[in-house]
Amino acid sequence: MAEMVSLFDEARKLMREENHEIAICLECENRIVAITADVIETVEKLLETDIDALPEAMLTADNEYLSGIGKRKNTAELVQLLDIGRIIGTEESLIPDERG
Repeated sequence: MAEMVSLFDEARKLMREENHEIAICLECENRIVAITADVIETVEKLLETDIDALPEAMLTADNEYLSGIGKRKNTAELVQLLDIGRIIGTEESLIPDERG
């Protein structure tokens, strides 16, 4: 029995070392909410000129939580932007688009 307890303790330790969750606190429509992420690559400030609307081909139900496409300043790499209002279920999306 002691060996089994030791194995479970070892497995628990490995899980903690390998699986990290990061809490992100956001203020949205005068509410503070928290979401979790496995990985945060960077946090960057984008200007409106760095953000484009979703292409028409991406306006599908599968992408209902995306609000646009951003371009990183240093690399010009494109990133998908999330609509936090839709994710946390506020009454209205924070960013209106053609999906309504």
